[in-house]
Amino acid sequence: TPFSLEAAPGCFKWSAADVSLVQVVRLEEAAGCPHGSSRRVQLVTRALAPGGCEGGRGKGHCRTMVLAVPVEGDGSEARGSASCFGDESLGCEVNVGLISSLSISTTTREMVAQDDEMQWLQAHGYD
Repeated sequence: TPFSLEAAPGCFKWSAADVSLVQVVRLEEAAGCPHGSSRRVQLVTRALAPGGCEGGRGKGHCRTMVLAVPVEGDGSEARGSASCFGDESLGCEVNVGLISSLSISTTTREMVAQDDEMQWLQAHGYD
């Protein structure tokens, strides 16, 4: 399932602590940002192993950190961001869990997207 993250102002190099759990995909090369950096990324979670992972909240739950480190115009790390959580670095914890069942709470069998009307679909995932 993809999720988007955005950081501003400036340009950032993004990384995931556990690449087996989350893939970080740059969404665009922002104007003025050096190659390999961006302001927006998409996180794509990967399938979990049946036993879960180390550092999770139990079987079927995993978590990792995604870091955004600011970069200068030449692509080097900005001052004050040498450590994982330096003055300028940003961190986002990503939690991933197995879903054993899914409940969709609606009586509508067909939903049609229209410009002038918003429709809601409520879903609950259970582990």
